[in-house]
Amino acid sequence: MSTTTNTYLQNLLAGIYSTMRIGRDSLRVGNDGYHLLCAIQDYGEQEVVIALARIIADEEGISFIEASSKAAYYIQGVLHASAGNGYGKRARDSLAG
Repeated sequence: MSTTTNTYLQNLLAGIYSTMRIGRDSLRVGNDGYHLLCAIQDYGEQEVVIALARIIADEEGISFIEASSKAAYYIQGVLHASAGNGYGKRARDSLAG
């Protein structure tokens, strides 16, 4: 196999692998968003913010006040994206030119 063909195949396989990883990771994001939206529906936004803040405070070793802010931003982002107003595509498009 020529060097050109070998390089082409390596690049092709790297691109396929990268696309598969992005797909897997985006499913994880969607799954987490799904669970947050279900929790909000079942328990209300305030309860979910408090629960998430406790988790963040424990995992990151920060105060509840700091964790509450992070939780609120995180949930706000999920709610924004679930309404079809996410920033991801627009950010990617603006970088593509």
